[in-house]
Amino acid sequence: MSLRPGRPRTCEMATSAVLLLDRDGTLVSWEEMFVACVADACRQAGVTTPAPEVVLAFDFWEQLLADRLVVDGCRVTVDSDAIPHRYLSRYGRPIPGSVPAMVALAAAGVVTALVSSWTGTQATRTLVDSWGIGDTFALLLTSDDLTVTGTLTAVERKRLLLELALRDLDPALPRWLVGDSASDIEAGHQVGATTVGVLTGNGAREFAPGSRVRPDHLVASLREVPDLMRSR
Repeated sequence: MSLRPGRPRTCEMATSAVLLLDRDGTLVSWEEMFVACVADACRQAGVTTPAPEVVLAFDFWEQLLADRLVVDGCRVTVDSDAIPHRYLSRYGRPIPGSVPAMVALAAAGVVTALVSSWTGTQATRTLVDSWGIGDTFALLLTSDDLTVTGTLTAVERKRLLLELALRDLDPALPRWLVGDSASDIEAGHQVGATTVGVLTGNGAREFAPGSRVRPDHLVASLREVPDLMRSR
């Protein structure tokens, strides 16, 4: 767990709410990170790296996670949990509008915990510090901070991380969760948060019309969240 006291509060910045914010696909674009990782893995396997549009297809990612990725007839393996540690701080990019959104949220007195079900707590800290928004996060949590992860579902993993974050945050404050996946939203509901789905990352697919899990609010991106929270 990475803790930081954040910006000093003034009378104009009274604490207003708690925000539980997902990392990948919500704050951070992982596309360049994933392409770089696959390129390295293909180079080591002696095969040609597929085009970025192939690498970034959801089916490709599913095959990689299931350890059944085959490129040019050769099996290519990647330690998915090592990807953030090795590539996040170098190749992670802010989703458009996310940096000014974090500045606006901090100015409004929102206390934000950045919570990822993937790995890379220290890499995340390095990344957001390099963007100049490290102080907008009261704490950072990833799966690095869980003692047991292997047997957990995506929802269970996220919920445990959210509960861990909430131990250090004011229980009297309204709590919000913003994420791009159904597991984010389900876990957010389980901890009593008002949930916001974003259409960046996996959101367009996860929150398509007719999907089983529906957030309380749906916005195009994190850019819209400060105005949404102010209006409630």
